[in-house]
Amino acid sequence: FQGGASLNDQDMVGVCQKITTTQATTAILWGNYITHRGAALLGAALQQENHIKMVNLSGNQLGSKGIRHLSDALAHKHCHITELWINQNEIRDEGCQYISIALSSNTCPLRYLILDNNSITDNGVRYITDSLKSNNCLQRIWLRKNEIGDAGAQLFCDAIENGCSLTELNLCGNNVTNSGARSLGTAMMSSLCRVKALDLSGNYVNERLEILVNYLAVEQEYGPVWINQIFYAFGAESRFFCLIAAARHSRTATVEAFLAKIVNDRIIAPSLGTSD
Repeated sequence: FQGGASLNDQDMVGVCQKITTTQATTAILWGNYITHRGAALLGAALQQENHIKMVNLSGNQLGSKGIRHLSDALAHKHCHITELWINQNEIRDEGCQYISIALSSNTCPLRYLILDNNSITDNGVRYITDSLKSNNCLQRIWLRKNEIGDAGAQLFCDAIENGCSLTELNLCGNNVTNSGARSLGTAMMSSLCRVKALDLSGNYVNERLEILVNYLAVEQEYGPVWINQIFYAFGAESRFFCLIAAARHSRTATVEAFLAKIVNDRIIAPSLGTSD
């Protein structure tokens, strides 16, 4: 399958036939003209015997109706999809509701979900985080360039502190402020937190919070290194790091206490404070 090939809903008949009659493991369908009608055909095919593990439908015209068909497939026993790209499809909050239904099922195998550029708000996040209460499979979720604010960030905080399965959360380019960033930082100190990578770049976080991976990595007394990476951004006016990642093993109660510990150990300069 090929992305950017100007495929439309009628072309999906042939695509679906290949899915059910070949050993194909990927369906690369980005940048086409597929609507909810084509998604209905695809959803039906994915509920038959197939070998598809990755689907990329980025930049199509699925809408929430199309996502409903895909969600039905995700919850089906014949579905093997572990990676789903549906960014830039205008699925909105309603689409998130359908996704949450699939994630809440005990048969959904999805591990990696890309939802960038879909006009998703805090309400959509609520659907997703509610499903994380019962889902123990989803590990990575990207929600870049949506309309998520501090309320949505707090919903993820609650999920993280309750030990949800997420190991990577990407909220780049949303409406999160310093308040939401602090809450996420505190949530990542929870002993139940599994998140190893968090991206808050491109939000409204103007604190100059600099946390060095090397500092966290040398604290061997708390077990293996839990940090995979720290994402950072270069702001228009000044360089700033806008997240606090996996500080839970420092055994400090708050974000501020953790920063104070770093300052006292001369890892960063005291001028990089936590005030607004």
